Amino acid sequence: MTDLASLQGFIEGYEVRPLPSDEPPTLMEIARFPHWENVYSNILAFLIRTEEVHGFGPLLIRSVLASYRDRLTPDRQNQAPDSDRVDRLLTVEREITTKRGNRIDILIEGTGFVVCIENKIRSPLNNDLADYRQYCEDTRSGCFLGIVLSPGRISANEISELEDPKGLRGEDLRFVSVTYSDIVAKVRERMGNFVRADNTRYQYLLFDFLEQAGRFDRSIMMNEEQMKFLEFWRKNERKIGNIIDHCDDLRELAENKTESHYDRCMKKLTNEEKEVFERYRSGKVFQFYLAGDGKLDGCKIALELHFDPLRIQHWLVKYGGSGLEGVARQIERQSDIEIELDPSSRKYKIVNEGDWSPYSESGLERAVETSVKILKAIAAMHLAREQLSQQTS
Repeated sequence: MTDLASLQGFIEGYEVRPLPSDEPPTLMEIARFPHWENVYSNILAFLIRTEEVHGFGPLLIRSVLASYRDRLTPDRQNQAPDSDRVDRLLTVEREITTKRGNRIDILIEGTGFVVCIENKIRSPLNNDLADYRQYCEDTRSGCFLGIVLSPGRISANEISELEDPKGLRGEDLRFVSVTYSDIVAKVRERMGNFVRADNTRYQYLLFDFLEQAGRFDRSIMMNEEQMKFLEFWRKNERKIGNIIDHCDDLRELAENKTESHYDRCMKKLTNEEKEVFERYRSGKVFQFYLAGDGKLDGCKIALELHFDPLRIQHWLVKYGGSGLEGVARQIERQSDIEIELDPSSRKYKIVNEGDWSPYSESGLERAVETSVKILKAIAAMHLAREQLSQQTS
């Protein structure tokens, strides 16, 4: 208990402040893939294609080439094409497979040059850059330009070891580190010549992409609050480790209560109602979902329960089909339980009167009562639709 008491003092002695975030979310943050490399590569390839419907022409390829050129030493800059003279490209391809089975993220072919882009956002750089270059030189014509695109700068030594593992090419290395901020800066310098009033449809995509890419620097750089906490963590590493261990133990105990919850709910349903549902469990998440091909208003829906050490939460979720709102409102009326849309997850949250602890018998009983009300409402809707379908057929 002495250790727990010290943990309490440790927590009370640290002022926890939320990190400031007054920036509106970008589309990629809303869609919850702000760090997916494939998504960025797809968007970037689309914007780079000079003949695409976006109407930005060579804006992106000129910005990419200018960023590449800036990373070369002055005596080598003449090896790269003059970016402002590039007006069109021959091809822009994604996921090109080399003879060794490696995949090039983006391969761009222009008149007299070929650009190979390896996109690294969060994963480490361990790609066979030598194979990429060899493939491009064997299958494409023109000067080879290699880019490792990432949020932060990657050292020249780290890149050269992958492009030239045997140390044969010396100063002939062609891969350089280019950051997203490099490209964003070049795009902003040039965009006035390409963003016109008649191509507004894709302006949002471009501006959103630039905004998201521009946030990368902040995502890899520590702010003042994070620096303070890192030092705090370093000084109290053992105590924080103990807190994490205690939380993990309690989380496991809470998750083990899902089976009991399921059994208690089933006892309160009729046999006909039970047949409407199947169950699925993954960690602390437990679902009752419509059996077979059952749907409500075109939705495959489920009642999802989260057993957390501090609380039990109910959510309505859907898998495919039309909107869930109509179903949610019918369930709300039949069960007399308030349901609200959670904008961050696009799920419907059951509004609880309070936090129900998985370690409190009264809390468990109230959670079962809520679950059963919702399950009975869903079952009634499903059975009514099933009966109507049989009558009409």
